[in-house]
Amino acid sequence: WCEQFCPKKVFGSRGEIINAEACSNCGLCQLLCPEGAILFGEQSKERQGTIQFPACNALRSNAGRPNLLRQVSREVSKFGLGWSIQRSLSEPGPYFISGNGACVRGALDAGCQFYAGYPITPASEIMQDIVKKFGQTSIGIFIQMEDEISSVGAIIGASQTGVKSMTATSGPGFSLMQENIGYAVMTDTPCVIINVQRAGPSTGQATRPAFGDLMQAIWGCHGDSPKIVLAPTNAQECYDLTIKAFNLAEMYLTPVIILTDETIAHLRERIEIPGEIRVFKRVVPIFGDGQELTVTGSTHYSNGLRAASDPKAQQDLLDRLKEKMENIGRHPIIDINCHPENKVVIISCGFTARSVAKAVYNLGLDNKIGTAVIKMLWPFPFKEIENAVPHRAKVIVPEMNQGQLIHLIREVCHDPIPLNQTDGLPIEPKTIQAAVKSCMEKMRQ
Repeated sequence: WCEQFCPKKVFGSRGEIINAEACSNCGLCQLLCPEGAILFGEQSKERQGTIQFPACNALRSNAGRPNLLRQVSREVSKFGLGWSIQRSLSEPGPYFISGNGACVRGALDAGCQFYAGYPITPASEIMQDIVKKFGQTSIGIFIQMEDEISSVGAIIGASQTGVKSMTATSGPGFSLMQENIGYAVMTDTPCVIINVQRAGPSTGQATRPAFGDLMQAIWGCHGDSPKIVLAPTNAQECYDLTIKAFNLAEMYLTPVIILTDETIAHLRERIEIPGEIRVFKRVVPIFGDGQELTVTGSTHYSNGLRAASDPKAQQDLLDRLKEKMENIGRHPIIDINCHPENKVVIISCGFTARSVAKAVYNLGLDNKIGTAVIKMLWPFPFKEIENAVPHRAKVIVPEMNQGQLIHLIREVCHDPIPLNQTDGLPIEPKTIQAAVKSCMEKMRQ
């Protein structure tokens, strides 16, 4: 998939070379290859002796055409850029920890070195925990800001200096962040934002769970401003997907939003922390003395210069952002357990997926009930769901809101059945069981 990053369209859909003459030797494919397996030309004394970034000094052969050799190489990782294997800060093994705590450990293991935040229930423990960890390890800087607007602004500024940065909040604070999140999209600034959802609107129920910020996470910013949205279902996934969020943010230069809720945030459960993890570090522009980095939230050319009155620049910019999401969407994060004989398919995300799993177990109808748990909510896995759900199966969509995920499901599934609960409590398995029984009874009539 690393070939998809080629700005010159040198590669085809299967990674084959279809337009070698267009190659500019930028080295992106080599840098982003998770196996470190793409090299330009042949290894030589000249190359081994270079002190500059190797991916930008690749040798050319055959009149400028790249000779890509598929062989294991770790040259890029020697420079601390691209993919590398890092030891986790915690001792490997099992831990009994909350979802909020798992997010903190995942962020630190992914390389987070800056956190700016403002306390808000039920996300405050993330800020409190990361302050302690920064103090114990001396690897990062924490600033408590005056509000959520300045918090997200601070992590954007830190990220533009090359530092991996994160903040966390809940519904009211997330609303305040929207303009700056759009700015991060526009300026290709990687950062991670955790929204520990609670029942709303407004102040709502600060200590009760909900999943009412899905639409806002995807489309909350004005204009066409896509961003990645992840949704863990348990503490282990809070750890794993936080690492994934930093890797995606760094690879694609975009903000990544993690949607949890009050229940996942405070539920303590067993997680497993590995001894080593794979992390990605982007290339950051380096300038000499007296030089400045051009960054603007206005429409701009690829070199960063403002182009607010240029129609082509505006079109090119939005096309590039769209293409970025399309590339990410080729690698969905979704657990599908569907079969052609399924009569009912339940599609869910977040904590509700756990109630779904228990309900299916209690019903004992595994061969008749399929499930799909979506963990990357945007880009949305439209094709994967369309291909997995049997044509005649009834689709049930349980949600802790008045119906947001179901709008996306309707794009690919005919007449899905909503199962909404907005009382500030998690959906219980018995509620889902009753909905499945009712659906199957109607199908028999």
